[in-house]
Amino acid sequence: TIANCTDTAIDFRPSEEFQALQLTSVMISSCGSGIQSTNGNIDVKNSKFFAISEFSSKESSGCGIFAQGSKIDQITIQHTYFEDITKHSMYIDVPVSEIQILNTDFLMTSGIVINSGSDCVGRVSSCEIFAFTPGAGQSTALEITAGDWVIDNVVTTSAVKGSCDIGVHLNEVRSAVIDNSQFYLGDVSLRATNSNFHLIESVISSVGDGVHVHSTDPEITNSVKLEGLQFESGKNSLLVNGVVPASADNFNYIDIKDCDFGVTTVQVSVPSIGRMRDCNFDGCAGRAVSITADGKWEFNSITVQQSQGFEFISAGVSADISDSSFLHNSGDQGGAIYFDGEKMRLENCLFEDNTARNNGGAIYLAANSECSLDDVTFADNTADHGAAVYCDPESTYSNVYGNDIELHNNQNKKGLRDIPCLPVSSSQSSSTSHSLMLYITISSVVAISTITALFGSLLVCL
Repeated sequence: TIANCTDTAIDFRPSEEFQALQLTSVMISSCGSGIQSTNGNIDVKNSKFFAISEFSSKESSGCGIFAQGSKIDQITIQHTYFEDITKHSMYIDVPVSEIQILNTDFLMTSGIVINSGSDCVGRVSSCEIFAFTPGAGQSTALEITAGDWVIDNVVTTSAVKGSCDIGVHLNEVRSAVIDNSQFYLGDVSLRATNSNFHLIESVISSVGDGVHVHSTDPEITNSVKLEGLQFESGKNSLLVNGVVPASADNFNYIDIKDCDFGVTTVQVSVPSIGRMRDCNFDGCAGRAVSITADGKWEFNSITVQQSQGFEFISAGVSADISDSSFLHNSGDQGGAIYFDGEKMRLENCLFEDNTARNNGGAIYLAANSECSLDDVTFADNTADHGAAVYCDPESTYSNVYGNDIELHNNQNKKGLRDIPCLPVSSSQSSSTSHSLMLYITISSVVAISTITALFGSLLVCL
């Protein structure tokens, strides 16, 4: 036990490169700082750092472990406990070849900062950051800059909900795999800045954004993969934003699979190539998915219900949606989908009981957009005009075409003032009453075939 030091408990400055300090079953308590290492390896096992407070203006003061210098080969922390550290539980600001933090708990203590260089290979495993208490000027529980990392079986929580800004922050990390972890911390559970990561089989619960992907360098794009996640609370499950890439050919890559988004939403505002499959949204306060930048997106086996559906707003965005259901959604324009982009393709999709307060009960197709429908069913959708599909009357052109479309009991609130008519060109179409299904301006380019309409006229053209 080393206790009641007003300065550093252990100041390790080896005369030769890569010499190591080994601590086993050591307790450091009520000191100005725990360990300070300059160019020396650190190996700590079964130890405890408790009540470390800032007693001086030294950079290391108030830190449990402080590492600096020109190069360290290895830092290993195992089965160790940090509590009540006022500044940083760990502060590593030196190139390190390998870092391992294993089976270590941080209780009611300040955060971990690791800036270990691009060549570092690191792992944080089976650790709990419980009741995180930010140090002065600190807002992140675990901050990692650069290198290649594995983070698994990690739990983060805060003493007071919203007491920190960020749970885990990856900054310019070349690759990170985050697996089987739980993030109950911060306005943002996980932030990735100019980083590539794969987040697997984890639980996300935040005050604001679950996962925030941010670009600050126009030359750098992010690669993001989310798989098997459960989002329990928060506003946005995934927020992707930042500066627009310098080249029109640079896109962020986003791959999302088997996620339960619950009431949280996905928002992307930088050019991206994205794929989402086997996911569920239920009860979102806004648009479940909002894409407001160029890119190509694929959606497969998605269920969106009791929300405001999807929106795509960018001249260069395209969307391919298949085997998906949009149920009981509502919005001002386009109860299930608002599309103001280049081209949208729908295949084997169901739109049921969606409502638009204005136009497009299921789909609102904005000016100069193209939409293809293949084996799509519209049932019990409602709008002022275009209970199934509405094309913007400001269009220079709109192109709606498809095969095997079924229309069942969609209702126009203002149908009596509409004029039922056939599409500009059609084949094998039928209608049995006068409630409006599709609403397309006379300037639109329309080609629809093999449509079955029950309880409704096919089109209204102005």
